Amino acid sequence: MTRTAGWCALLTLVGVATGAGQDKKEPQYNNIKLSAWLEQLKSPDARTRYQAAKAIKEIGPDAKAAVPLLVPLLKTSTPEEREMVAFAVGAVGPAAKDAVPALTDLLKDQPSYVKYAAAVALGQIGPDAKAALPALTPLVEGRDDFNRIGAAYANWQISGETKTAMFVLLHTITAVDHHTRGVTINRLGRMGPAAKEAVPALVTALKDANKDNQRAAAAALKLIDPEAAKAAGVK
Repeated sequence: MTRTAGWCALLTLVGVATGAGQDKKEPQYNNIKLSAWLEQLKSPDARTRYQAAKAIKEIGPDAKAAVPLLVPLLKTSTPEEREMVAFAVGAVGPAAKDAVPALTDLLKDQPSYVKYAAAVALGQIGPDAKAALPALTPLVEGRDDFNRIGAAYANWQISGETKTAMFVLLHTITAVDHHTRGVTINRLGRMGPAAKEAVPALVTALKDANKDNQRAAAAALKLIDPEAAKAAGVK
């Protein structure tokens, strides 16, 4: 090995060693570090905590350090704050499994949108939220379409069982409200090939009265069954 090559090798090793010793950059939202948002979660002001929870939601899985601070807020905050806190917990994902009991309690909360947020969060936590499955059943069987969608989709995310989700989503995809149909189409697309039973309904949805729903149906079909999408004329 030449002297030059030896120096290059040494410099490379020094660079690797130096890089390995560097701390991972702290997550941020709106140029504010996670640690600062965590401090704001401790504020006595509900609006401040709401904004902090919103930031945690945007940061996502890298904000797992927020979970111990978020869990108490699921019980003591205003309905609007509980909703945002639930969404923030869900965005953390499986690392938020310690929040499952508190989220399960929220499935009985009022107003209805808090229940929906709790169901969404439990689904994002995934299999570690299996203890909440019985508590999701009343929402699945209820009359509120959004809660039915949220709970049925969460059931699939947690258990991997498609029957419940397909039963609900094949009903709500024909709802009168175009937004309900749109959310249904979105969830079917996220299920991918597991939602193959919905292909005929999605082909019909290509002619939905709402243009956004038409585009969403085309995207969902390509995710679920590319061949069926091609046969339906989706490009």
